[in-house]
Order: sequence, then C-alpha cells, then structure tokens
Amino acid sequence: MRLARLACIAVLMLGVVWPISGCSALRVRGPRENAIRLESRIRATELEPAWRTAVYAYRDANTADIVLSSWSVAELRRFGEIGRIRPGSMLHVHYFLQPAAGRTPIDFTSQNASMRMFVIASEEGNVAGRYGGGGFMLPDGRPGLERFGGVVREATMRPVELTPGFEDVLGVAVLDGTVSARRDEATTDALLDWVEELERTRFARDGQ
Repeated sequence: MRLARLACIAVLMLGVVWPISGCSALRVRGPRENAIRLESRIRATELEPAWRTAVYAYRDANTADIVLSSWSVAELRRFGEIGRIRPGSMLHVHYFLQPAAGRTPIDFTSQNASMRMFVIASEEGNVAGRYGGGGFMLPDGRPGLERFGGVVREATMRPVELTPGFEDVLGVAVLDGTVSARRDEATTDALLDWVEELERTRFARDGQ
C-alpha cells in the first residue's frame, strides 16, 4: 500500500534537531526501511534518528513489541561497563491489536499501538529525555512473520520525563514513518531490559 503526504522536511543528522525549511513529499519507501520522524506541533523543529538495530518480539496473534535503536546490544553492554555511549535514540512500539476489516477500526485516527522514545544527548547517558504517546500502525503483515512492521502517521507524542540539562525542543509532537523489524525475541527483550534500567536509573522520581 502506498501512502503519501506533504510535509516540511529538515536537514537532519543523528540525534540532532534542526529548523524546518522548505516542503516536499514524504512517501512510504518500502517494507524494509525504517524512516521515523518526530515533528513538533508547536515549534519548527523535528527529529529523525538513524537506526542501527530494528527487531521485534512476537507475543501473540495480536501483539508484538518492536524496538528501533541507534545502538547495538553490544554497544549498550559496553555502556554498562565503561559508562560512555554515543548520543542517540531508542523507540519502543507496543503493538496490541491486529486490525481486521469489519471488526476493528482501520484508520489513522484510531489506536492500536503505544509508543515511547528515549533520546540520550550526552556520552555519559545522564542527559536524556523520554517521550510517550500512541497512535495507529497500519501493519505490513502480521505478528509472527520473519519480518513485521507497518506505517505510522501522526501518532501523538509528548515529553514525559526529562533529566536536568536536557533541552526539550519538540514539546507536543507527532510521529510519522515506516517501521520494519526482523523477529528476534532475545535481542528485543535485551533492549527492553536496558530501557527498563534506563527508566529506573535516569528517570527515577524522588522517593521511589
């Protein structure tokens, strides 16, 4: 299925947000490309990370956890050992409903996925932001296949927690693009374990 929409495009680098200038068309570029963009609703800024790892874990016929990461599992392990890492991002898409014609909504205004994105802005990993939200992912295939993903359009995202020193230049934003990941439960769960550790150590609230 080919989808297109007009959108303002920024000149982007990994983990860097740039002012938007000019407009062009964004098209779904194929089932095996990952092109996710987070675009501010209130400022002329956006973020489009470069992904090194794209994996997913099958949970059941309706459910899958998809993780896109700027880092490999080996890099994250080294971060745990030496305390330094490249600035980058990680996106977790929890897909919880496989749409079926006549039985469930098939529309980008409905919701069948929750999303959270982590952005690390310092080599020490102590300057970070977490964005959360949800939207509709039009699937390419179904959970359980060798590869799974789909198209996301205008999923609502907002800053949830920010560490001291992290400058939120997006505010309320929308997430658009294509997702495609290979099935690998072991790698997916290792990445999600790292995410949980990040939440405990970087975003722990006082008194918790």
